[in-house]
Amino acid sequence: MLRLLGKVHPELDDQSIFLRQHALKFDDAIERLIELMKAPAADMFWMFPVTCISYLGRDQLTPEAKAAVREAWRTYMPLRGDTENHWAMYYTSLYLMAQLWPGEPGDRWFTGKSSAENFSEAREYLIHWMNLATTIGQGEYDCTEYLGEYTIPMLFLASWAEEPAMRQRGLENRQQLLLVAGEGARDHRRAELDGEGARVNRRQIIDDACLELATDVRCRRELPLG
Repeated sequence: MLRLLGKVHPELDDQSIFLRQHALKFDDAIERLIELMKAPAADMFWMFPVTCISYLGRDQLTPEAKAAVREAWRTYMPLRGDTENHWAMYYTSLYLMAQLWPGEPGDRWFTGKSSAENFSEAREYLIHWMNLATTIGQGEYDCTEYLGEYTIPMLFLASWAEEPAMRQRGLENRQQLLLVAGEGARDHRRAELDGEGARVNRRQIIDDACLELATDVRCRRELPLG
């Protein structure tokens, strides 16, 4: 849980022992979560792990921790961003948190909109984007560094959306996006990376393991991987 928070608070890598230890007392983790909710930062990159923590911790977080998270979603106004991967994270997070806290008025949300309005707006965008990405294609160049920002939101929806149709969409769209990974792996093996490799660093270069993963999810169309 706290490792996710460390990704949006990189200063914790050097300052906090808990990010380097596996055996951490639960009370310490809760205390740190409450502390971090007092100074949110990083916009949709904050929304994303906090949404994950909220769902994974539904039966574990204390009432105080849940209240701290809820208050942060009222007082902190994360920017939506201006790229396709930003919007995927933003609207997936908003969709799931509006689902988690239904029936609340606009003054309980940073958007000034009710739970129902937030849910509807997020749902409308996600369905539009999924339809577009799986038919015409993605609007953003297919940089391999962004694969996680696309596939993990879909995994969130496949895992936690209460609407059966949205869960299925999350699963199918994640599989489709993994095919992008397969195409990148194929091009990498052929030394044909062009624009999509522009932001690939050594950690993000796709290898044969990614190729095998993409092979496993060829459920919608055949992809020439050879």
